[in-house]
Amino acid sequence: MLYAGLDEVGYGALAGPIVVVAVALEIPLPLKRLREFWPLQNVKDSKKTTPAQRERLRSELSGFLVDVGAFVGVGTAPVRVINKYGYSSALANAKNKAIKEIVSVDGARPDLLILDGNIGLPRYGGPQRCIPGADDKFWVAAAASILAKITRDDMMIHAARRHPQYGWESNKGYYCPKHIAALVKHGLTRMHRIQPCTTALDNWMRKRGR
Repeated sequence: MLYAGLDEVGYGALAGPIVVVAVALEIPLPLKRLREFWPLQNVKDSKKTTPAQRERLRSELSGFLVDVGAFVGVGTAPVRVINKYGYSSALANAKNKAIKEIVSVDGARPDLLILDGNIGLPRYGGPQRCIPGADDKFWVAAAASILAKITRDDMMIHAARRHPQYGWESNKGYYCPKHIAALVKHGLTRMHRIQPCTTALDNWMRKRGR
């Protein structure tokens, strides 16, 4: 069966895009035994890996996917889209982009798409299952999680060269004291998401009685 796993990274950040990756490959197992398929032991939920581990996996995972003829699709939700249309619409669009890249390779839809979380894709025309913690249970979802994290981290490191004051090379656009202090001092850039940044700054001011 052609199984596909899909996961996103960056949903809770203050800056930068949301990145979605879909990984699909033929796995000769029924769904009830799919958890047994774990060809690379170091591939796991990206939240449980360190930057050094992900860097080592960069070539190993990519090489494996090429060797087995896997399909990989990437979709992004840019900050301007998140700010204009909101999280739900931007994320759904990015997920559909990632799936479309997989399908466009040979026109074949996966026999099953496994999504991490509780929200499905209404516009997807094939079988799908929403499974909380899928990136910790199914290898295809874990691989998608790792690739999404690597891709987004690269984007934020590149963006940090243009905006060095925010520390994105280390915090990757997420909430941390250095990032908030830079927002207070320098304000928002085009890479910042307006709603969560406004909330974070309001909370910062309230804690300090301002």
